[in-house]
Amino acid sequence: IPPDQVDDFCRRLPLNKIPGVGKATFAKLQALGLVTGDDVRRFDKELLFSHFGKFGPVLLERCQGIDPREVVTHRVRKSVGVEHTYAFDIEGYGSCLAALEKLYPELERRLGRIDEGLAIKKQVVKVKFADFQQTTAEQGSTSTDPGIFAALLKEALSRGEGKGVRLLGVS
Repeated sequence: IPPDQVDDFCRRLPLNKIPGVGKATFAKLQALGLVTGDDVRRFDKELLFSHFGKFGPVLLERCQGIDPREVVTHRVRKSVGVEHTYAFDIEGYGSCLAALEKLYPELERRLGRIDEGLAIKKQVVKVKFADFQQTTAEQGSTSTDPGIFAALLKEALSRGEGKGVRLLGVS
């Protein structure tokens, strides 16, 4: 966000999008009539601080676009995956398996680029159906095995009860 737009963005920002505001805190804020950053900025500060303790001043700062936490630009990768969204629904196990097999080379390429100290712990197949329902199937494994991916695909597809598939992924 450009610096000149931060204030407007923070005023319109829904409070449940602010780091540290979970379901319970958001429910408490809503009970006080607070839904956006602007609501918090206009709310009585002493009342805000008494309701939310140490988090009150933090919440107010975040609603003003102030967050002194250090930006972390490096994180440890926890998974490696490849997925593809199709323009048209894929129907049936055979067609889905053929599509899934096309994802393997890219997964292997990506696995080749990660730190050798990281180990494979499981294989996962992700399926998003035509109605946008999504499911994953996973199995513990120490290497990539196309046979396991095929079995996981069959398991995931069975949950869709014959629906077309719009997205497939392997990780």
